[in-house]
Amino acid sequence: MVTGPVWPGDLEAPDATEPRALLWSATADPAWRPADAALAAADDVRVILPEGAAYGALRAWLEERGVPYRVSGYWEEAGQVGTVGDTGDRTELVAAGPDGAAPATGRWAAAARDAFA
Repeated sequence: MVTGPVWPGDLEAPDATEPRALLWSATADPAWRPADAALAAADDVRVILPEGAAYGALRAWLEERGVPYRVSGYWEEAGQVGTVGDTGDRTELVAAGPDGAAPATGRWAAAARDAFA
């Protein structure tokens, strides 16, 4: 009996080794801001967010800090892929979905990283 997700047998598992200090985030909340400690610790920070006037302050905040971002007209999901926690500590590669979703590590996090890139 399978109790969780199963990796497809015909798909090679991605390499989950990640030497970079990543903080890749997607948000649908105009009030969202990454933790300052995480921003300071990350070598590679990226953000995806929706377009629209409600996100103007977030875009300005990111620009002031030199954080690259992409805007999508119809973005509605939140999540994060990275190797830097909110306190700036290094972690293994982790993919976290919206609040309440269980975080994923290993090949699942690597697949999320590769899709985000």
